[in-house]
Amino acid sequence: MAYQAEAQSTHKLLRKGNKLYEEQHYSDAEANYKKALLKDSSSATGLFNLGNALYHQKRYKEAFARYEQNLKDKTLSKQDIS
Repeated sequence: MAYQAEAQSTHKLLRKGNKLYEEQHYSDAEANYKKALLKDSSSATGLFNLGNALYHQKRYKEAFARYEQNLKDKTLSKQDIS
């Protein structure tokens, strides 16, 4: 039950971040994506969206690092399956 509540909370933070991102409030969106990632550090959506928010703030190195982290996490997940 606690896991389900945490997942909903993460999802809610991602949705709020997405709304802020759509409104071009990139630093506020960044904050919500980071909060979501604190609850679920393996969230591919959170990492990708955080990268986008950072990119729009011209923080390209940080954005690239989030995209790269997302790809590495996906690669590790695929290796675990095989």
